[in-house]
Amino acid sequence: MDSTKDCPKKATSATGAELSKADDYIDNGAIQDLGYQQSYRRVLKTIASVCLVIALTTPLSAILVSAFYQVSYGGYFGLTWGWIIPSVILFPQVLAISELCSSMPVNGAMYWWTAALAPESWSRCLGFISGWINLFGLFTGVASFAYAVASGLAYSILIARPDWSCTNAMIMAMALGVVVFWVVSMMLRLENVTLAYMICAVVILCHVILFLIALPVSHAVQGMPFPSARVVFGSYQNYTDWEPAVAVPFTWFCAAWVNSIWMAPAFVVEETHSPRTSAPKAMIGSYISTCVMGLFVTIISAFCIADMDSIAMDPSGYPLYQLLIDHWGQQKSAAFLLFIAPFSTFGGSGMLLTYSTQIAAFARDGGLPFAKHLTYVNQRLSLPVNAVLVLAAGTSLILLISLSTSAKEIIYSLTVLCGLINAAIPVGLRLFAGDRWVPGPWNYGRWSKPIHALAVISQVYFIIMESFPLYKSWDINTFNYNWAVTVSIIILSCLLYVTWGKSFPGIPLEAFHRSTAEDH
Repeated sequence: MDSTKDCPKKATSATGAELSKADDYIDNGAIQDLGYQQSYRRVLKTIASVCLVIALTTPLSAILVSAFYQVSYGGYFGLTWGWIIPSVILFPQVLAISELCSSMPVNGAMYWWTAALAPESWSRCLGFISGWINLFGLFTGVASFAYAVASGLAYSILIARPDWSCTNAMIMAMALGVVVFWVVSMMLRLENVTLAYMICAVVILCHVILFLIALPVSHAVQGMPFPSARVVFGSYQNYTDWEPAVAVPFTWFCAAWVNSIWMAPAFVVEETHSPRTSAPKAMIGSYISTCVMGLFVTIISAFCIADMDSIAMDPSGYPLYQLLIDHWGQQKSAAFLLFIAPFSTFGGSGMLLTYSTQIAAFARDGGLPFAKHLTYVNQRLSLPVNAVLVLAAGTSLILLISLSTSAKEIIYSLTVLCGLINAAIPVGLRLFAGDRWVPGPWNYGRWSKPIHALAVISQVYFIIMESFPLYKSWDINTFNYNWAVTVSIIILSCLLYVTWGKSFPGIPLEAFHRSTAEDH
């Protein structure tokens, strides 16, 4: 993964044996033109990347864990429009990131794009700060999904064994166990891991279909009344002390978190065939897929809630789990949930795969100490194994948050906030990049700037709303500390640049500019 000063130009024709396949040659040229040597095997294609995202997201399980946002802050309205509205609002961000990825298909993604699109005098500074902000965001992202998997598993066991007592410390221990399992899962060859993700995606899809059929059927068989469409789409109930101006956007946080993994293909473009087109297709396709699955899950759930008050006020904090119990009973509900647990747990290992490559990429450019070790790629696994271990260690520290009584609200909100800030920086810089911006084959022409502008507006709005506390009458225990933690991370990243980062060499701008000049 050494950067190269003199990058080879693209050949006009391919010669040689197996390496002479056109798309293989072009794939290798994509990363070499940006100043690096190819270090990973190109295994992923569009369908495999989409399956990776679905396996990572596990939409039904993720919604069951985080639907308290939708139900508590909006009732029926939250379950329906609380999914539809954010899915539409966030779509320009998906389009914008896809275009950036096509232009600069490199694993560093956010920090790399920031450094490339910033004025040259600011490139090293902004690239370094963005890289460190992104690093902390990676830790929180993995922690949130590990906590979600552990919470879902713990509550599924609790349904089967009501006499079992589960504490936050137990959930944290389970989450740490999940992280260890993910590390062990990464010891498989990339080809085998990819096949496993495709199998997980198929099982997850079948699990969603089973839910969509079995829930309304059992509702009808038991003679429960279905609420009308007017109620499901037009009835708003707020079970918190916030006014609708704040409560309504809070219903969007479930969709924002569940659909936050769609950009994973951008983090493994160096492992992807034809990355300039395949990765954008995978991001857009996976986002639409998870949005559609989530839409059916939330709407069907809403139509099967006869008494919203009882569901919303359920003391467990997991209203849709209670919905399953009301319809299927404890044993059948537990069996349904525990069946998918192995697949959703394994699917989450994709976060280590996609996030560790970013750590390795940042170290490759000199942004992290011990670069020689962090950039080491095991050729059998096609994986930066030491970066995986660093990611697991940082995630374990973040999981200490789960000892808090407000663990799930903190850990889910924090990862959305970090992700939005990481993405907003390069998307915003693209608007003012001028000649520094050279579109790839996947681009929107004259619509490019309007799409990026809409993406920035939506990102800033979500960042502001994510900083509100969960309750208007907050106290020291319910205050939203996420914005304070995020500001602290930004300040720390700036201090690191001042004290150590000035020696940061930055991305290979010379090779990048030479490549963009050829494209011009």
